[in-house]
Formats: sequence, structure tokens, C-alpha cells
Amino acid sequence: MRRRWRRLLTLFIAIIFTCAACGSAEESGAGEDEAAAPDLSYEIVSGDQVPQKLSEKILQEQGEKFGFSYRNGEDLYIAFGFGQKETGGYSIQITAAKDMGNKILIEAHLIAPQAGEVVSQSATYPYMVLLTKDTGAEIQFRLKDVSQ
Repeated sequence: MRRRWRRLLTLFIAIIFTCAACGSAEESGAGEDEAAAPDLSYEIVSGDQVPQKLSEKILQEQGEKFGFSYRNGEDLYIAFGFGQKETGGYSIQITAAKDMGNKILIEAHLIAPQAGEVVSQSATYPYMVLLTKDTGAEIQFRLKDVSQ
């Protein structure tokens, strides 16, 4: 009876180590999958090209960092922003837009105005809207404020 329990315990421990090793391999390969994924085909949308429902949602969310999508037929609008900033002059740089099949990765950085640059002194809400084809993929955002 003791041998049987030892064998079961040994088997259980082996299964745990095997599962842990598989998980580590998947996590370490995630960056490689992203690098190999094709770039997402998109266009930057502004002003009157943004659907009214999406504009209203952006106005509601613009005070804080946000990232969400809006589907309209075959179109997918991807909106993201960096919250309220005390002045103007900020820019957004898309560092990655990858189509990974069942997931779309959007990585963007907010860049502060240069020292001495003339900017508006009123609060601004830097955001961007991308338009692409809707494939039903989940959106993952990596938004970094490099201005701080």
C-alpha cells in the first residue's frame, strides 16, 4: 500500500513539473510570436471619420488612460488614450500593431513635448483611433507614458 502511494505521489510531482515547464516555455516564446506576427493593416482616423457612438465613449473615458474597440459592420475601430495632460504638445507613437490571428496587439507610447517647445497651456487628452478590418480578434493594449 505504501509503494502505491509513493508511486502516485511521484507521478503527481512529475506531472506538476511537466506542466510548469510547459507554461514557462509558452511564456518565453510569447515575444518571439509577436515579432513573427504580421503587422496589422490600419489607418489612423480622426475628427468626423470617427462614428458618433465611439466619439461619445471617448469623451466619457478620456480623463483616464483607456483602450477599447468599437465594431461597426466589417470595420473595427481601436481607440486608446493616455488621460488628461496639463498642457498640449504630446504625441503618440505606435511602436507595434500586430495581427496575431485571434489577438491584435497594440503597443503605443505617449511622448511629452520637448523642453522649450511652445505648447498650449490648457489641459489636453491625447488619444488615437485606428481603423482596420474586423476579424473578431481580441485586442490587447500596451500603453506606456514615456513622458513621466
